[in-house]
Amino acid sequence: MPPIRRRKPLLTNPFGGWIKPLRAVDVFTPGSFPAYTYVAREGEVLEQTLRDAVETPGQIVSLVGPSKSGKTVLVEKVVGIENLITITGAGIESPDIIWHRICDALNVPISHTAAKSTTKKKNADVEAGGTVSVFGFAGGQAKTKGSLGVDDQSGSTMLTHRRGLEDVVALIAGTDKAILIDDFHYMPRDVQSESAKSLKEAVRRGVKIITAAVMHRGDDLVRANPELRGRVRSIDLKYWSHDDLKLIAV
Repeated sequence: MPPIRRRKPLLTNPFGGWIKPLRAVDVFTPGSFPAYTYVAREGEVLEQTLRDAVETPGQIVSLVGPSKSGKTVLVEKVVGIENLITITGAGIESPDIIWHRICDALNVPISHTAAKSTTKKKNADVEAGGTVSVFGFAGGQAKTKGSLGVDDQSGSTMLTHRRGLEDVVALIAGTDKAILIDDFHYMPRDVQSESAKSLKEAVRRGVKIITAAVMHRGDDLVRANPELRGRVRSIDLKYWSHDDLKLIAV
C-alpha cells in the first residue's frame, strides 16, 4: 500500500476561507515592500501626516530618520508603488541628472524627430489652341488661355531633445505621480544647493516631491537653499520600538 501523502495545512484567512502558507521570502522582504507584514506604528499617524503633506501644493516633503527606519516603505504605502518615481542621490553631480533619471523612469526619449509637411496652392497659366473653320471656309488658329490649380508640397524634419524639468512638469504635474529622492544627503553640498532651486520650481508648478535623508543630515535641503524655509514639511521617523517589531512577526 503506497504511503499516504499529507497535504500542507492551509492557514485560516481572517476574512473567511483558506489561504496557502506563506514562504519566508514573502514575510521577510528587505529592500522591497512588505505586502504581508506592513505595520502602522502605534501612537503615531505617519501615514495620514505624509498623505496630508504630499497633497499640500507648493511644498517639498522631507522624510528624516535612521537607516532602515522605513522611510521608503512609508512613501510606497501612502503614494502607491505604481505612482512613485524613485531615484537616489548617489551619483548625482548636477541638477540635470535628477531630471534625466526621472525622464528615464517616465520613458521620455532622449531625442526624437518630427516630420512636418506643408501644401501650398499655386495657379499655373495654361494655353490651348486648335484649328477652326467657319461656314466651310478654311480657318485660322484659335487659342484660349486659363489657369489651373496646382498643389506644391514641401516637407521638413525637426530634431527635439529632452527638456528635463519641462518634460517632467508636462507629464506629471497635477497628477497622482510623486518623486522620491532617496538618500538626498549623498549629493555633494554644492550640487544640493543648485538642485534645491530646481526642486523649488518643480513643486511650484505642481510636481509632488519627497526627499529622504538620515537624521544627522535631515536639514540639508533647507541649508542648501534657505529660501525653502516654510516650503519644506519635515516628517521625522524614529527607531522601531520593540512592540512594533513584535507586530511584524505576528
